[in-house]
Amino acid sequence: MKPQAPAAALAFALIALAVPAFAADPVRTVREEIPVGSAPSVQTKLRAGDLIVEGWGGPTIQAEVKIGCLAGVDEAKCRKAADRVRLSWSRGRSQLVVKVKGATGLLARHLWIEARFKVPATVPLEVEAIDGAIQVAGMQSDVEADAGSGDVTISQRKASVASVHVDVTAGKAELYVGGGTIEGSGLLRRINWTGGEGKAKIEVDVGAGNAVVRLD
Repeated sequence: MKPQAPAAALAFALIALAVPAFAADPVRTVREEIPVGSAPSVQTKLRAGDLIVEGWGGPTIQAEVKIGCLAGVDEAKCRKAADRVRLSWSRGRSQLVVKVKGATGLLARHLWIEARFKVPATVPLEVEAIDGAIQVAGMQSDVEADAGSGDVTISQRKASVASVHVDVTAGKAELYVGGGTIEGSGLLRRINWTGGEGKAKIEVDVGAGNAVVRLD
């Protein structure tokens, strides 16, 4: 696989340095390396929490899920809820699906979760978070991001992208490309850009939140 371009690496470095909304140390960390094999695409899913994906040149998915307690919650209940969080993955004909499970129910309300995935950059990617932020950088193929409530930020090399489609129901939509900015218009804050010379398609759908796509 080709090494990542410096611009893509820099974009993810800036994401990694962002300060999360929580400051407490995690009470539990789950790590796993998942073989991608011949799966034609990858999907990562998280019900509640922040989902961060980096494209890299390796053949596997490297996953790290940090689980912590929200400020002011009962520590015993928090730790009990944290023990339920786990990684689950399944492989079908068309996709390898990786889920963060156990982050539901009343106990899960005591938790913050940050899930980080390093995914082979050339494999098409889908990311989904029902309640939480999504950040993706360094991919070289198709990216589809769906967020029910939360901000979505995608950074990718302009040379690899053919088109960008963004729909935001409540919030802002912005595309930074070629030194300029395109803002979403219409009731759904929609962006349809097809001026790229690459092959990858970027699609973003946000219910409530902001969507930012940067093509460097």
